[in-house]
Amino acid sequence: MLEEEQLLAACTAGDASTFTRLATLVDVSFDCNLPLRTAASQGHAEIVYRLLKDPRTDPTACNNSALRASLGNEHLDVIVLLLADRRVRQAIAEDFPMNEYLFKVYRKFMDKQTAWQLTLP
Repeated sequence: MLEEEQLLAACTAGDASTFTRLATLVDVSFDCNLPLRTAASQGHAEIVYRLLKDPRTDPTACNNSALRASLGNEHLDVIVLLLADRRVRQAIAEDFPMNEYLFKVYRKFMDKQTAWQLTLP
């Protein structure tokens, strides 16, 4: 139990070295893949990447909650990592509301990019 709490603290803080040490001691899929949801919601791409490489992790758990958390917080690097995972793409292929939401986030990101480019000297 203590190791799980420490692992979650590492996912929250983005402490990849502590996460790596504890991931060998803890089942990283506990509580519906809470470590992945936590790292995704905080935008910690390195930890998300490591979790996606762990076969115990299910990135589609709890109705794609990791993707939804990263979308809600607009963590583009994490969104890209999750969408690069075949399991996530398969899970959302038939999910029209999710696809519509992904498109809205994409448009918002592109609008920000365009605005940023227009302000360059």
